[in-house]
Amino acid sequence: MAVCLTGGVRTLVRPHVHRSIADNLFGGLQAHVDLFAVLRLDDAPPKGDAVLEHSRVDASRRELIGALRVFVPRLRALVLDEPSDAVAYGVRRNPSCSMRGFMARSPTHEMRTVAQPASWALCMDLVEEAERRDVEGTRGAMYDWVVRTRPDIYWFAPHPAACALRPRAVYMHVWNDHHFVMSRAFAPLVMRRMLLAYTQCDGRFAHETPERWLHATLTDATRSAPPSTCTLRQLIFPLALVRRSAHEPDAWLFCAQNYILPYALRNKSATPCGGDASERALRKMHEALLACVRRVYPEEVIDSGFHKGHVVNALRKGQCPDWLRRSVSPSEPAMVVSV
Repeated sequence: MAVCLTGGVRTLVRPHVHRSIADNLFGGLQAHVDLFAVLRLDDAPPKGDAVLEHSRVDASRRELIGALRVFVPRLRALVLDEPSDAVAYGVRRNPSCSMRGFMARSPTHEMRTVAQPASWALCMDLVEEAERRDVEGTRGAMYDWVVRTRPDIYWFAPHPAACALRPRAVYMHVWNDHHFVMSRAFAPLVMRRMLLAYTQCDGRFAHETPERWLHATLTDATRSAPPSTCTLRQLIFPLALVRRSAHEPDAWLFCAQNYILPYALRNKSATPCGGDASERALRKMHEALLACVRRVYPEEVIDSGFHKGHVVNALRKGQCPDWLRRSVSPSEPAMVVSV
């Protein structure tokens, strides 16, 4: 398996983050795993969105090298890039493309979005180069799977083993770009098609958000992959983004995905916030969420009254937060990887 670790280094340098990737992602796959890292030391600037605002988390080269020691000798390639409003991983801004939504706010927003598919395409180049070298060097092996994941992710539990994955499928984490797994046969379609859509754009861009752009690309890739249609499957992987602190946005979101959604599914509820809404059940859910956040941010002291506006209080009032409701497609319910 080839793992593409791409994006801003951010909290990868924290011991509990890179150790969880080595132990639960790499170890959970139960396969030969090679790492291809395409990273940026400097974090992207703030998004300018009150809901999605996060503090910058820059990393030093020294910190990164220290973190990557846990992956030796699996590390096959390392590429570092400098953020720019004009170039992302060697891809120049396309002035002929009229962006929409978040990406249209500024050149910075556009290029921070383009940086994602640009890093994936570059990683795919590195994977293919490694395969060519192995073939020429008599090893003669090609990867069976390609995994794209973020460096600032903490893994609660082991990733599904490679042998448990369906050969002709793409697995993605609840319709976002944080983590997805695809068979080698159509990995180039996924890893390069988004970038191609941007570089060849000559007019109004088709997508408003990076998430919709990725979902459309994955859908098209699985439908067009030879020799027959492949399937796109949504999983709730046991992961959480790690920001600067637990007070940043997203601190509760991933814990809610890992604890509230399974809770609803066990209760045979049709909605993410369904199920038993008794005070006893809500207290139990609250305790699970607190325990989750403490695992994601072990350096912080998280007291029992933390984050008064979290999802449990919303459920107590009979509300279901929009961000949690939107995390799952009603027509294609998520499969849960147990934490």
